[in-house]
Amino acid sequence: MATTAPDLYSVDLAEVKFTALGCDPKTSDEACVTFAEIPGVPDALALGDSKRPDLAVLRFTSTELDTFVLAYAVRRGLTL
Repeated sequence: MATTAPDLYSVDLAEVKFTALGCDPKTSDEACVTFAEIPGVPDALALGDSKRPDLAVLRFTSTELDTFVLAYAVRRGLTL
């Protein structure tokens, strides 16, 4: 039986507290990726940009983000 992927964009994030991560020390603490867990959806995260909080955030499952992070690290020659 196939499982249905959760609709990550149906959850209201208006009251969710985002945390800054990946700040660029050469610019300011405002140049950061922000993230928050999506309430009620296990293993799902929302990502935003502290410089543009007016823009919609992107939403991913943990598996999707893990796959991206690993592929990005390989592409950049980074070691985790």
